[in-house]
Amino acid sequence: MITIEPTPIRTLVVCEFPAIGFGLACLIDGRQPTLISSGIATTLHEAESILGRQVPDVIVVDVEGDFGPEADARMARFADARLLAL
Repeated sequence: MITIEPTPIRTLVVCEFPAIGFGLACLIDGRQPTLISSGIATTLHEAESILGRQVPDVIVVDVEGDFGPEADARMARFADARLLAL
């Protein structure tokens, strides 16, 4: 019998509040074995730096506060990743 392991879905959390970003990343890592957090960024510049090294499957962005719609526009250029705006 052949068992096929699902490919993990890599996520990047972008949130200006480190504690909330860390909490989201922990929930992502701990709830589903097919979800893994590939990083946490607290600024858009930091997110772009991470995205320059690796492209996740999903980018979770907190658009409240300092990020706003600018985050959507800047993250949208990474077309291989889905964007989840919170």
